[in-house]
Amino acid sequence: MKDATVEEVVETWRKRFGELSEDARRTFRQRFIVHDYETFPDDTHLTMLDVATGGVASLWGCDAIREHLRRTFLRDDSCVLVGFNNKNFDNRLTDAILDGADERSVKKLSDELVNAVGQLDIPWRSSGTGRGKPSWVGRTFDIGFDIGQKKIGNPPNERKIPEVGLKRWERLNGYRICRSSVPFDRRNLTKAERDDVAKYCLYDCCATALLLLSSNKEGDSCWDANLNARRVLVDDYGDRGVNWEMTKPRITAIVLNAKEENYPVPENWEDEFYTVPKEIRIWKHRDILKAYSRKTLGELRAMSSRKSGGTGVIQKKVCGIPHVYGIGGVHGCPPGVWSLKDGGIWALDAASLYPNIMRHYGFLSRRVIGQDRDMFGKLIDLRTKVYKPAGDKRAEGLKLVLNGGFGSMGFDKSEMYDPAHFCGVTITGQLLMTDLMEKLEREIELIQSNTDGIFFRLLDRSEASLERVKAIVAAFEKRTRLEMEWTEFERMYQRDISNYVAREVPKPGKPAGTGKLKKKGTWYTVKHCTVTPYLFESRVYAALNDGRTLPTKDIPMERFAIEMKRDKNSECFSVDGKPDYREWLDVVPVAHNSKKAQVIEVVCKDDGKMEDSIFGDVSGDLAFRKRRKATGCPPFAALAEKVKVDDIDLSWYAKDKSTGVTDDGGMEEGILE
Repeated sequence: MKDATVEEVVETWRKRFGELSEDARRTFRQRFIVHDYETFPDDTHLTMLDVATGGVASLWGCDAIREHLRRTFLRDDSCVLVGFNNKNFDNRLTDAILDGADERSVKKLSDELVNAVGQLDIPWRSSGTGRGKPSWVGRTFDIGFDIGQKKIGNPPNERKIPEVGLKRWERLNGYRICRSSVPFDRRNLTKAERDDVAKYCLYDCCATALLLLSSNKEGDSCWDANLNARRVLVDDYGDRGVNWEMTKPRITAIVLNAKEENYPVPENWEDEFYTVPKEIRIWKHRDILKAYSRKTLGELRAMSSRKSGGTGVIQKKVCGIPHVYGIGGVHGCPPGVWSLKDGGIWALDAASLYPNIMRHYGFLSRRVIGQDRDMFGKLIDLRTKVYKPAGDKRAEGLKLVLNGGFGSMGFDKSEMYDPAHFCGVTITGQLLMTDLMEKLEREIELIQSNTDGIFFRLLDRSEASLERVKAIVAAFEKRTRLEMEWTEFERMYQRDISNYVAREVPKPGKPAGTGKLKKKGTWYTVKHCTVTPYLFESRVYAALNDGRTLPTKDIPMERFAIEMKRDKNSECFSVDGKPDYREWLDVVPVAHNSKKAQVIEVVCKDDGKMEDSIFGDVSGDLAFRKRRKATGCPPFAALAEKVKVDDIDLSWYAKDKSTGVTDDGGMEEGILE
């Protein structure tokens, strides 16, 4: 598969930008500037792309960059610098340049940041005080961090980076990538090389801007949902100190006025016991209540930790299927691969379960006191009863605050930290679901349960039975102060407790098979992906169509590709014995007897044991290096660029690599029809 040209990506951005209305470009009070640096031993380049106007500034040299930043960024409080991983990289370069650094110093800092495995202890320089972050950092937004984070390095020097890189995001969303042709250690760049670097930098900015312009699930927003939420919060709570650079837990703590001194967490908090709320009425399964109320929180955590050898707090059958209870949640489903069809499959989900437990059951962090505790409930009502029904974007901002209220209670560096109440929320949630299942047991065939909802069918598929179930649920809602959301599905397939796919019944007047899909688990979904690869699309299709193969008509070749990525311990790929130094390869499965099949391996780096071999120093000869199979590569494969669709083994995509079973319900045991 060929990489994209810079022009292709820039043109994609400009086309998408041209579709925006003036209101969409200029909403709220912020001016968004996407930026990207490239550094060289004796030169520095910065590209800035104005999302509101489409204007581009291409700047060379630290002096020119410094002057432009001071004029267009520091002096304009409405300007927000947007980047991808700029928390770890671009912000530090901006800081150094504003402090007077020259090109050589910026390149040295850049190399240190790129090669760092853990957290670097680098003081901020442009604050004017010699300590603490400069105020302008509060007007920078890292979209990579907001999408998701992962940790690298080892404590105490570990640091967080975006869990998906920008180029991988491009690949997952149908944008072909391009790379700079100019090495970053090149000195004395020619005009042609400068032009190429500027084009590449603009490409990176356009790719990041395309992230900002991605629609949300409902398709009614031209801005990324995370960005929308942030700008709402900055507008509404900026006077309290909320800014663009803050983490979600920090924003929640500020909005709710949480303070550590309000509740110093005791060192022995794990010795506390869970108290069952009076609203929970479980009669048949009282052993579950006892399991949670007669052990300390520390004991419950140990029993729930796989690292500690735990197998759960309690395991038992509820509504006829096995359940595993742990301090983090409950899961239950029939064993084996199974499928359901012919409709009448219902899902009951508790709306905003954790925020409502915190509100109604007193599990909000004890670091939030007085009237601020009442404000948490008012924010829930404001979001669900006012903003969300009206389509107001402030609903997304409040969702971030409310969900952050739960997660931050388990984070020891948050002002919301209250680990006992964090555990109390999760335990209460699963007991409430058990309460509901117990009340419905005589009326339903349970399909699956999880921490915030259940799937079921009626034992008696009649309107009278459905009305009885609705009455039971209504009584449960009144007693527990929860709101349950109903969804009906026409078909469902479950591979295991963590992976299932279901199709809702179609809207009135629409044909069967057109309902909205609900997918869960890494077998059927890939994070951050809007253009679904054939691998995942074929699994969903097979699951909902009795194992049939997804037709290949009108599907472009790149959608069939399986991404093979090298790790840090590899030197290069080897394809049919020849080295290939690309960072990743796109491969496709082929038949075992195909003439297109290739030998695809990973060549390991020199381990230092080859210098004194009987053949002399052969460490530089790739032929003597260790090789291993590329992780995830089909047993018989070829480079996607070397084959046509007709050469691909389509049966490989839907096959379960762990069991050899295809997604057609072929395992008889556990099928529910």
